[in-house]
Amino acid sequence: MKKGQAAMEFLMTYGWAILVVLAAIGALAYFGVLNPAKVLPEMCVGPAELACLEKPAVEDTPANGPAFSFAIKNNIGYPVNFTGLASSSGDCTVNAVNLSDSDGNENEIMNGGSMIIPNEETAIFWINCSEASWSKGKMVSQLNINYRTQAGLTKSAYYKITGDTQ
Repeated sequence: MKKGQAAMEFLMTYGWAILVVLAAIGALAYFGVLNPAKVLPEMCVGPAELACLEKPAVEDTPANGPAFSFAIKNNIGYPVNFTGLASSSGDCTVNAVNLSDSDGNENEIMNGGSMIIPNEETAIFWINCSEASWSKGKMVSQLNINYRTQAGLTKSAYYKITGDTQ
């Protein structure tokens, strides 16, 4: 009888200890301490065919307000016609887009219109946002880049941009 009681007490002690550790991890996750966005605050996530090249460059200047830039590369295999950018929250607008060719030359080719991004070329977007997308030193924006394929189909590429303003 004593062996069974000792085994049960052993299991109960470790069971309670594991339960306390799981509750602590749950509380940390609930309050955002274990949030990976706090560890890696700057990122650009989008589709592979129009992939982000680097993390966004974020500025918060008093004169122009919040702004950021990010670069995408056309990996579709043919030129695409960029027709616009829409913010899912309506708080961001395109300021300008530069196209960087394979020789490293940059040309500002769009300021509120459409443009063609050749295959394997890079486009750099400059975006202005309202103060609503910035909170506690972090910027979060969700963008849809609208483009037309070579066959004439209209498609949209979804991007989530986060950055650190400090």
